[in-house]
Amino acid sequence: MTALANAPSLTIEEAGGSARSITLRGRSLPYQGVSFGGSMRTNVTWYAGNPEATIQVLGPDLQPTQMEGMWKDRFLPEQFELSGFGDLDSLSTADALVRAFERIRASGNELRVQWFNVVRRGVLTDFVPTWIRPQDVRWEATFTWFAADTETPVRAGYNPLPATDMLTATTEHDDALTLIPGNVSRDYSAEIVSRVNAVRQQAGAMFDYVRRAQNTAQMPLNLVQGCLSAADSLRAEAEDEVGRLTSIPYQYAQATDRVLAVFSCEAWRRDLAKSADSLTATALRTAEQFQRNLVPGSLAVVTVPGDMTLRQLSTLYYGSPDSWSIIADANGLVDSVVAAGVVLVIPVLPSPALGTSQSRF
Repeated sequence: MTALANAPSLTIEEAGGSARSITLRGRSLPYQGVSFGGSMRTNVTWYAGNPEATIQVLGPDLQPTQMEGMWKDRFLPEQFELSGFGDLDSLSTADALVRAFERIRASGNELRVQWFNVVRRGVLTDFVPTWIRPQDVRWEATFTWFAADTETPVRAGYNPLPATDMLTATTEHDDALTLIPGNVSRDYSAEIVSRVNAVRQQAGAMFDYVRRAQNTAQMPLNLVQGCLSAADSLRAEAEDEVGRLTSIPYQYAQATDRVLAVFSCEAWRRDLAKSADSLTATALRTAEQFQRNLVPGSLAVVTVPGDMTLRQLSTLYYGSPDSWSIIADANGLVDSVVAAGVVLVIPVLPSPALGTSQSRF
């Protein structure tokens, strides 16, 4: 089974007392198949001789939720947060998570549990850790609910995605274009406007991916890959724009050779090229932050081409084919051969020692 790959985070908070909290992300999330079911309690009465019964509605009944997963020390750094647990808050180990869950269970305190738009209130009634070895533990947890929040909540673990700097840089780029001097030739002006529009189109694509990520939890890897691809396309279009701004002779760029007109045109070309470079840098930073927010602890998010295996990806990103199983584990795969077009997260190597992992096939 794989982790809740489309969930941004799972947050468990104490409603009172010391107000401790546990936030699970990425590799610390439970496996898929978590159920938040419920039913309506009723009382049906049949009367003798009457073909129809009466039914009394007694109110909703929330079914307990069971979760299970696996915590491995090598995958846990930056994958969870503990707050209010004192000595455990700064740790990033499976043992720290186990002890935090055991303290929550032992307290019996009311909890608020949020996964995306599902919010339940209840208590942690069961928590069973099964140690595979000191650094790896399989776990099971059962929550018993007494209430559900029906209003649409803020996404659990929501981090505002970095669109403000992109908006500012895009606006400055557009403003620089509007300052085009009147002496610029019509053909050159049309050519530069076309280049700027191409850059603006890719910036718009990035804004669209940010918006979609803020409003849905579906297919985050595809959203990340799309945003990274749009940022790379923006970079290529901006480089082309800067090339046309700086490499075209001024005789082609303007309709007159008067000294002041030449200075005016050259200053505008320089300012527009500078704003294009600034927008490129901002777009690349935005895409990297986008990736870190949606896929914490990742080195890259890639779409597998038709002729590449996990061993080749491992060689490309880690320098050795022997670490392919780390990529497989991060994506819930069991084989080194992957179908073309699959989007994969490339995790950061937890330690140099993992570069000599054992081959499983």
